[in-house]
Amino acid sequence: MLTLKSVHSYYGHLHVLKGISLHVRAGEVVTLIGANGAGKTTTLRTITGLVRPRQGSISFLDREISRTPTDHLVGLGLAHVPEGRRVFSSLSVAANLEMGAFCRTDGEVKRDLAAFQERFPVLRERAEQPAGTLSGGEQQLLAICRALMSRPQLLLLDEPSMGLSPLNIRVVYEVIAELKARGTTILLIEQNARAALKVADRGYVMETGRIILDGTADELLDHQEVKRAYLGKGYQEVWE
Repeated sequence: MLTLKSVHSYYGHLHVLKGISLHVRAGEVVTLIGANGAGKTTTLRTITGLVRPRQGSISFLDREISRTPTDHLVGLGLAHVPEGRRVFSSLSVAANLEMGAFCRTDGEVKRDLAAFQERFPVLRERAEQPAGTLSGGEQQLLAICRALMSRPQLLLLDEPSMGLSPLNIRVVYEVIAELKARGTTILLIEQNARAALKVADRGYVMETGRIILDGTADELLDHQEVKRAYLGKGYQEVWE
């Protein structure tokens, strides 16, 4: 579904992505893990056109998209939940959800809105409340559902656990596991490597702009170098 080949991206003269290659198959949850500054967020920003690669290719559903405008990518079936949630804080919860469907013309937006409000009652109970007044966990749930309102074929999640309490991390990852069970294809960027690998099918380890390791989630969970560098005790109480 998604393929990156030898992608190089820069911020000005700063060389951030240094020839990364990865792929995501339909129905997979694939995670990209690594320390702060490794280039994970830049990878998603490059996929979605917020950063233009200087070299390499990016294909989505067999279509080259490295020069496709970001708003067009949503119409093609690519949805991005950015780091820090980025809800429209002054708009209501319901308006945020409706914004996620801006590119749709199928006439079923209201039905999808009602379905998300039924599945997650907090979205119905606080429908008219400004999104900025929600808790961090509630905002993250809203951001994910807003992206899903576009009916994406591929969902890009950037650090969904960042800044959340252990309880809200659990809730968010339960939602991700539910999406996986429904067959949603996800590329998940995480610093919380243990949580990500628990839900993913495969993973890539990123370091200073390069992919240094890849494998199944189980292989990476059991890899000594990954354990040493990324699977510390900080999140174990959430999952064990």
